[in-house]
Amino acid sequence: MSLEILFIFSFLLLPPLVLWRCSRFCEKHPSTIPFRIVPLGCLTMFVVAALLERAITLLLKTVLERNVPHVVSRWGGLVVWLFSILLGLAVINSLSKRLKRGGKTPHWWLFPAVFAGFAAITTAISVFFSVFFLPVSFDRESDSWSTIFLPKFQNSPIAFEQRPIHPFLAEYDYRIRLGKRNNRRYFRLWTNTGGRTYINVYRLSEDKLLLKDKDCSYLIDTARMQVYLVHCGHGADGSESTILSAIPLSEKPFDGMGSSEVYFTDGTSAQAIPYNLDLGTCEYMGCIMDDSFYTPAVQPEGEGHPRYRRNSSPQDE
Repeated sequence: MSLEILFIFSFLLLPPLVLWRCSRFCEKHPSTIPFRIVPLGCLTMFVVAALLERAITLLLKTVLERNVPHVVSRWGGLVVWLFSILLGLAVINSLSKRLKRGGKTPHWWLFPAVFAGFAAITTAISVFFSVFFLPVSFDRESDSWSTIFLPKFQNSPIAFEQRPIHPFLAEYDYRIRLGKRNNRRYFRLWTNTGGRTYINVYRLSEDKLLLKDKDCSYLIDTARMQVYLVHCGHGADGSESTILSAIPLSEKPFDGMGSSEVYFTDGTSAQAIPYNLDLGTCEYMGCIMDDSFYTPAVQPEGEGHPRYRRNSSPQDE
């Protein structure tokens, strides 16, 4: 649980707890009723929305191993929050009816006023932590990897994973995940130190994929369960035509590379091996962009991040 969530949770829970303990004082002052029940309704909205969003994401990505479609992410989030708000309002209404029986009732306008006040302060807490504490407490080595699933080859799941390494700049760690849940292997890629994700994906054969981003090219061999950093030769027209060498990667991050070697952060290195593979027959399959995989029909082959294509929508594989 993050410090921000702990503060919000405490802020919404402590006032009603204190007032519920002071029952005699509250009986004499009916205006305290909104302060006893509105925070509990807000807390219900907050907790239910967070749990539902987490459960849906885990179901799709961990259990079913599928991307979260863009439409589901947008409208699903709206439905979750609408359901949470209605449930929170139902809690407020139920508790208010219970407390109003046989006693004085507060002015009706106190309920929306208290609700607005708690909502504003909760938002202020969130903004405060994001501005002042996030850059200090940001943990690059956390396990908060987001997953983008690629087309399967020989029934072997392939996932591209990324995580932010800076609290507000577009810098990311990348890795490839191969295999099913009981036999997974991870391969770290070159860190993206600037710019959003945009990686072209090509089919080389029934068991090989080529990934090309602005920095490097990678070969995914599902038959060998291995990912390589590849060095390509160029044809007469200047385009990449042949893979000349391949450097096997591992789960260890690397901070240096050349045409024949990569240097891992633990002080070890990996050498290139000769690799003769013709790229003339590679087939463009789509691209990894931001948080989704896009098919060629949605994002034609290109270089760079096509920010001007705002009407596109990701396709779930």
